[in-house]
Parts: sequence; C-alpha cells; structure tokens
Amino acid sequence: IRKDSVNRSRSTLKGKIAEQMAPLLPEFPFNPADARFIGSPIDYIIFDGLTEVADEKSRDIRIVFMDVKHGTGTLTRTQRIIRDAVENKAVSWQTMKIADS
Repeated sequence: IRKDSVNRSRSTLKGKIAEQMAPLLPEFPFNPADARFIGSPIDYIIFDGLTEVADEKSRDIRIVFMDVKHGTGTLTRTQRIIRDAVENKAVSWQTMKIADS
C-alpha cells in the first residue's frame, strides 16, 4: 500500500512539473513568453502574438486557454465547462476602476 501511494505521489509530482515546464518543451506550439501559468482551474492563458505586439511588429493577438495533461489525463468537469464556455464565445472584457481615496 505504501509503495502504491509513493508511486501515485511521484506521478502527480511529475504531472505538476510537466505543467509548469510545458512552454519549454519543443512541442509547445506558442512563444513561451506569451504564456502565463495560472495553475487552476486551467494551467495557462496564452496571449498568442503578444511578444510581436510589444515589439510593435503586430497589432493582433489571439487568447488561448490551455490545460496541460500528462499521460492519459482528461479534463476535469470544471475544465470541460470552461472549455465549453470559451468555445461558445461566452467570454467578455471588463475594466474595474477604483476611486481615489
């Protein structure tokens, strides 16, 4: 039982490391500088093209929500709901202004 617990713990730790290291992997399809790790409920928000915007080489970006899975991992119920909201374009922008005190 103890060995099984250690193996599961090790697997979980490997997954957490892989999540944070994903932008450094060759198969990561975006500029790593455009990726922001948030960890929960999804791993990344990627501002695809932001580096070119900052360098004044472009004016366009695409915002991508990404979750990294290790092995045969699947999306959680919450992640599926977030994915569906994004795919259904249930996304908006708000600016919050705080009054001077």
